[in-house]
Amino acid sequence: MIVSLQGLQAQIRENFNDLDLRFNPPWTGDTSQWRITPEGILQSNSPNSNSFFYMSTPGRAVDSAEWDLRVSIHFNPSSLNYIDVFLVSSDTALVAPNTKGYFVRIGNTEDDICLYRKDSASIVRLIDGMNGILNSSSSDLRLRVIHQPSGIWELWRDVGNGNYLYREGSLFDTTYRQSEYFGLFVRQSTSGFFNKHFFDDIFSGPIIPDTSAPSLISALVNGDSQLDLQFSEQLLMDSVSFIGNYLVDQGIGHPLAAYLDSLDPSLIHLTFPAPFPVRIPLHISLSGISDLTENYISPVTVTFASYVPASFDLVIDEIMADPDPVQGLPDAEWIEIRNRCGMPVNLAGWRIRCGSQLSGSLP
Repeated sequence: MIVSLQGLQAQIRENFNDLDLRFNPPWTGDTSQWRITPEGILQSNSPNSNSFFYMSTPGRAVDSAEWDLRVSIHFNPSSLNYIDVFLVSSDTALVAPNTKGYFVRIGNTEDDICLYRKDSASIVRLIDGMNGILNSSSSDLRLRVIHQPSGIWELWRDVGNGNYLYREGSLFDTTYRQSEYFGLFVRQSTSGFFNKHFFDDIFSGPIIPDTSAPSLISALVNGDSQLDLQFSEQLLMDSVSFIGNYLVDQGIGHPLAAYLDSLDPSLIHLTFPAPFPVRIPLHISLSGISDLTENYISPVTVTFASYVPASFDLVIDEIMADPDPVQGLPDAEWIEIRNRCGMPVNLAGWRIRCGSQLSGSLP
């Protein structure tokens, strides 16, 4: 945990590893309603139904600033169960009638993540996040908010893997140009929500420049003539749509169309003029693709194939049917699956049958 003062701007780095809320940085407010786990994670600890509680620490970042943190909620949020992360606050009492500033609300009736401005007793939604992304019994997410020197606010979120895959939106707003505090606020209704809010790796300070180019995660055939390219972060639309950025060997050539997925802007769909040959390794060369801050990938060539299953491509070649007593192996029944076809096989959705019994889908 580090707090460094740079002129009027306070930089906050908090990971709770010292297991202390009193110092470096000092948190005030309803501190008795919070605890730090032995692993160094902040956890809500209020036993009160139909209540709210908060805590805050000095934080003066507002212009040309960035905020990052990890949040985990072990519940499905609602209008009475949500979190407000106050990026900018004029008062240590975050929800006092005269407090002004900006905050991110995690959850509400639409199960989304949104950026708000607090004008004393009223709030204004500035960026309306995608509905339904928190419609789950548990969500692990990272938040990133950037306030550019021009006055543009950007809200980024990732639910699950921490790659900042999606920008919820951007908006110009310079209503408040000063901040005194950063803080966390929890609203909970019943005992079913007690102790189910977790926070870690908080940063508030100057913008950290993005200098990393996107990386290709996978290239998977989706249908006879469509190839899906999954990247590590959101991509620039103009760099994606130019079909000259993609070239497949063996005479297949450039795609007819290249476009971003409507829900995942890190996923490219390529449509080619003819079906891919089956069970033959192909190579696609990529270049000219960039993220939103114009970090371009280095030219790269990757292998893919249109795979159609055939008998005995995969075989079960080992079975552990009786693990007890344990002798150097896990205390569990297991099977080993061997790939004999010489091609990569995606097991997602595959099942194992034993007589009349059928397993769930493999991940």
